[in-house]
Amino acid sequence: MKKTLLISLFFPPQRGGISNSLWNTCINLPQDKIVVLTKPSKVKPKADFKIYRRKILSNSKFIWPRWICLFWYTKKIIKKEEIEIIQAGQILPIGTVALIFKKLFKIPYHVYVYGQDILIMRRSKRKINLIKIILKNANMIITNSNYTKQKTVELGAAPEKMIVVYPSPLGLINNNIDQQYFEYFINKNDLKNKKIILSVGNIVERKGQDTMIKVMPKLLKRFPEAIYLIVGRGPYKKNLEKIIKDLNLQKNVRIFENISDEELPYFYHACDVFTMLSRELKNKQGQVTDIEGFGIVYLEANLFGKPVIGGNSGGVAEAIEHNVSGILVDPVNINEITENFIKILSDKQFRQQLGEKGRARALNEFQWLKEVDKIRQILR
Repeated sequence: MKKTLLISLFFPPQRGGISNSLWNTCINLPQDKIVVLTKPSKVKPKADFKIYRRKILSNSKFIWPRWICLFWYTKKIIKKEEIEIIQAGQILPIGTVALIFKKLFKIPYHVYVYGQDILIMRRSKRKINLIKIILKNANMIITNSNYTKQKTVELGAAPEKMIVVYPSPLGLINNNIDQQYFEYFINKNDLKNKKIILSVGNIVERKGQDTMIKVMPKLLKRFPEAIYLIVGRGPYKKNLEKIIKDLNLQKNVRIFENISDEELPYFYHACDVFTMLSRELKNKQGQVTDIEGFGIVYLEANLFGKPVIGGNSGGVAEAIEHNVSGILVDPVNINEITENFIKILSDKQFRQQLGEKGRARALNEFQWLKEVDKIRQILR
């Protein structure tokens, strides 16, 4: 395998789907063939591959373009480490730097695309034109779903130089449940004898936590013991808190912001059903500006044998097999969502059936080693 430099703005200890995906990509490649350049961090996860942490984007208004330091750091590392291929963890601005190195020094590059990144950039004609140039000149393009692949093709990317690498859940995450601590966890959070609905993810508009909160009053009429737990943080939190207050749901909807990786499995283990009602966001012209490219959290919940309910948008239909591992719903149809929650919460056997099939599917069809092998093949 050729020696490669992965450059990313997102990397552990930062949390989130992109960070986790790139970390798992790195640890499943030959450790002497992968080098990472990312942002500084006080906490530095242990790794068997080299990680350079530098201030790769400038915050000064007097330095433009902001990525100019990234260019110089990249040049030094390429020379020092004898790098043969660049992997751009994000299409902008990392892809711009990779493009320059290909033009100036003939170094090939691969670029990762996640879906929401290219859609968000549609707000700027300059950026979307730059993205098209980056995609055209990339040697390979790696997407997180077939949905994202199709959206990338619509921008002019050549299908023959694209591969889909599905994010995969960590198979051992649900083997760390201490029963004694679990009982403490249930009592501490007053969850005994509750019907628990769980969401895990950044608190942003597209994730649909607000829709689930609006469903709760209808569910509580049928299941007064229902409680909705939201694990995550983000800029949309104040919007959620206002809806909770307006609907007088302070006792039935709770937000947990700072949950450690060690405690997160207990939330999955405790819930009766997992949900993320992801939806498309559009601008005034009707263009889609944000979308869920895939949805690893559905598979994480499945690993715990939990059924999932997801918004049928973007790449979610590739993470959830409808009526097999969970249920796909119209993410903005309150009545449809409510009916499906009533169905799944009323029928324990149905919940178990979906959860068991979901667990088998997550274990059999989504494995990091197998997915990363696709990347290894193109790095030869």
